[in-house]
Amino acid sequence: MNLTRTPKLPGEHTRPACGFPRPRGKPRTHDSGPGDFQASARKVAARVVHPATLEARCVPQFRSSGFSAVILAGGRSSRMGRDKAFVEMGGRPLLARQLEMVRSLGTDEVFISGRPNTDYTAFAVPVLLDQFPDAGPLAGIHAALTAANNPLLLVLAVDLPAMDAPVLHRLLQVAPGKGVIPRLGGQVEPLAAIYPVSALALLTQLLAQKDFAVRDFAAACVRDNLAVYAGLPDHFARYFINMNHPKPDISR
Repeated sequence: MNLTRTPKLPGEHTRPACGFPRPRGKPRTHDSGPGDFQASARKVAARVVHPATLEARCVPQFRSSGFSAVILAGGRSSRMGRDKAFVEMGGRPLLARQLEMVRSLGTDEVFISGRPNTDYTAFAVPVLLDQFPDAGPLAGIHAALTAANNPLLLVLAVDLPAMDAPVLHRLLQVAPGKGVIPRLGGQVEPLAAIYPVSALALLTQLLAQKDFAVRDFAAACVRDNLAVYAGLPDHFARYFINMNHPKPDISR
């Protein structure tokens, strides 16, 4: 594959792909206004086509296999002021939503990259703790690559409330057997991506050098031909909005 040209997702043509309508005119701006995190999260989710609708239109049944998945939920949530994993959206914790999403893709192995002294028993999923303290999300990815029994690892941050299973399913189809890192307008999105277990040694080296930038790890995987970037159209940016504040900026 020629990596000088970012590959498109399967089904991406000059017109919008099935289930992902291209917005008309200029994007509308939303004032987060008063209200708590739950109200803001609902506004974000409302801007995205409902997952059930997308599955019915495009992916009637997910049959992906050969990959493990990890939900990154070990952050300090210092800007949020509380653990984002347990913030409710649609009557359930964000962590439960993300777990259900990755399971729908057909994986047979799911992990939580969690925080010490936090009770995750209600989710009935193995919990991994960081082996490299204060290394951020990269430490969680390292723990999951170490534990994974499949050749690929789907990584998903807990604080992406608008992410959809069909988006992740498409990423899984871009380059079978390789990692896939989405890119929007030159901006890499490394926390909703696929990494090969074969990149574990490379990641361990970066951590030993105290290079904790996930984007550096993604770039190194592409450089070493372990992964490819997957170019996404601009209107996919809505799926990658994260929630770091009780009143997040959802105007983009």
